[in-house]
Amino acid sequence: ALRRSMAGWASRRFGLPDGFLDPETGILAAAGTREALFAAIQAVTPERKDGARPVVLMPNPFYQVYAGGAVMAGAEPVFVPATAQDGFQPDLAAVDAGLWRRASAAIICSPANPQGTVMPEDRMAALIDLARAHDAVLIADECYSEIWTDTPPVGLLEVAARRGLGLDNLLVVNSLSKRSGAPGLRAGFIAGDPRLIAGLLRMRTYSTGFLAPPLMAAATALWDDEDHVAAGRARYRQC
Repeated sequence: ALRRSMAGWASRRFGLPDGFLDPETGILAAAGTREALFAAIQAVTPERKDGARPVVLMPNPFYQVYAGGAVMAGAEPVFVPATAQDGFQPDLAAVDAGLWRRASAAIICSPANPQGTVMPEDRMAALIDLARAHDAVLIADECYSEIWTDTPPVGLLEVAARRGLGLDNLLVVNSLSKRSGAPGLRAGFIAGDPRLIAGLLRMRTYSTGFLAPPLMAAATALWDDEDHVAAGRARYRQC
């Protein structure tokens, strides 16, 4: 029920076509985006990439788990500045091709923390192609996707569906922490490439405690309801 609820929310929110995100194979519950991001980096990072130590590309400023997840996976964190010149989003297309060949993953955060900027659709689509060209996984941290003023920000799943790009090498994480103001619930998801989701399920079966049934029931109810989310945005606008 929780997987159906999460997949249903993502499909409604991002206008995904029927069957694009299968709740049985394309999404997993997680203990918030922190655990989801850490697990995703571990699962997609091999011991060697292009004959060398892998790297994980990430924006700077960065969420600490991006770097911690990379180090714990045996990879080198590579910080890509997100400056005013680049619209406060990392210019991953400018990263040296040698680093891209070593990249197990590239992380984007849109809307960004702390800048609040949104990566444009064209830029996301180009990054999908770039990551796939180097057999890297593009991981989108979208935990701030529901905090907006006038227009909902575009998401990676939305771009992939709209442009007919499929889910290969794509993972998206989101949670109820910001959307529902429920950070203590520790309830989020990982969605995307079914091949990667299958690997994550195997890894997390041995390494992670799953959400307790009462928490899953609460999370299901929250993903299914939008009224409280709209009320939360209204409060933000008053600040």
